[in-house]
Amino acid sequence: MSGLLRLLHDKWSPPRDPTTSLAGLTIIITGANTGLGLEAAIKCAQLGVARLILGVRDASKGEKVKKTIEQRAKRRRRISTAEPTGEVVVDLFHLDLMDFESVKHFAEKVRDEDRRVDAAILNAGVSVKEWKRSKHGWEETLQVNVLGTALLGVLLLPILKRRSAEREDGRQPVLEIVGSSLYRRAQLGGPGEMILERFNKKEGFNGRKQYAVSKALVMHAMMSLAAMDTYTNGGKDVVVMSASPGFCKSDLRRHYTGLAARLLGWLFYAIFARETEEGARSLVSAVLLGEEAHGGFWHSDKLLELDPMLLGEAGEAIRHQVWHEIIDATSIFHGNFGPLSHLNDLKTLEISPGSLFSGKDWKPFASILLASLTELRLRDDLMTRGKIWGILGADGISQLIIYINFWKDPDIRQNLLKNVEDGHFPSSPRKVLTMKRDQAGVYGNSLEASPYAVWDLARRGKTHEVEDIKYLGPFQGVWKTSVQA
Repeated sequence: MSGLLRLLHDKWSPPRDPTTSLAGLTIIITGANTGLGLEAAIKCAQLGVARLILGVRDASKGEKVKKTIEQRAKRRRRISTAEPTGEVVVDLFHLDLMDFESVKHFAEKVRDEDRRVDAAILNAGVSVKEWKRSKHGWEETLQVNVLGTALLGVLLLPILKRRSAEREDGRQPVLEIVGSSLYRRAQLGGPGEMILERFNKKEGFNGRKQYAVSKALVMHAMMSLAAMDTYTNGGKDVVVMSASPGFCKSDLRRHYTGLAARLLGWLFYAIFARETEEGARSLVSAVLLGEEAHGGFWHSDKLLELDPMLLGEAGEAIRHQVWHEIIDATSIFHGNFGPLSHLNDLKTLEISPGSLFSGKDWKPFASILLASLTELRLRDDLMTRGKIWGILGADGISQLIIYINFWKDPDIRQNLLKNVEDGHFPSSPRKVLTMKRDQAGVYGNSLEASPYAVWDLARRGKTHEVEDIKYLGPFQGVWKTSVQA
């Protein structure tokens, strides 16, 4: 089916209007001051949601939106169940995705309330005509649609996860990133090149192409977030997925102000676009999905197959590259010492992770992490890049694992693989350190016997490159420790 025929089909075959009660739930919605976000908020209110937390940039506009939601929620209820519903509470929290600090403050405010959050709909997005840079140095579309959204997703994931154990109805919390089928049109390039930098240039900027690129990048981010949750306790505590409203009338084109562009846009939208309310149905129905939607793409009441660009070894390589760049761009996982790209160059390593967890939970991890990195800091020729994985449990950190791959050239790689076959140490990636928290709350660590051989290889200079120190969880915040190398 051609693109235009598909648009016509979607226009005349809108998704079903959800009727399942949302009574008792708290839902976060970003970009709710207008368009899809506003319609989704209204629909949630009409379905009996207990509380809406709206991320808004402009407080005065937010107050108008709040009144609109409260008024329209009273007019009509689309609830098929007999559950009682009360009046919706609408709270406005400041959020500007063009500012990383604003994103962090938003998440901190949600966290500090210490109340359950059942779903987050990350809807805020832009489609711009002119190139514009944020104060962090990123083009506006990348900043809002990709970096700000990914940062918010990372910070909200443990908040959603922490409260999942409190549920009595078995419903899993949902982290929903609003996407678009246009991601299939994007060409991101190959692994190894700096993908974000490639699309951050003013020269040759095309707003429509950039929007598609941003949706491809945020799909990779969504899948990385889904993997983060999957690794937690071996299960899926939070359903992480993407939902597409389809091609519908919205305010995304508000930056296109020329007369010709407005006339052509109006005509095209009149013929092919769904109503905004119809698109919002998918955003709301997505929060009712279960584990089957984890890592998936929801469109018109169906979980569509992911594009091949996201799958296989090539897709995974691009995803790791994109996620690594997002981490470095947003400082998601590190505090005052910058990206974890050259740990051996550090004179002082600071771990400041208390943003989402208390200092007492983090102190044992910091001391063990610092000890495990001692030899890396002392080797001038040992290069590092990658991540550390912290496994988030419902009550905070439950396990920290450091993985390191040792690769330099084909000969060393072959020797390492031979050692693996001989049983000297596990296949790549090698588990260097594992630390777990037992049920009594006592922390303990174990360096497995096999990694000692790996460390010995590094000490004797048989390999000079360390790749993929992988990590999950926000290493930032209020508690700090420093160790002088």
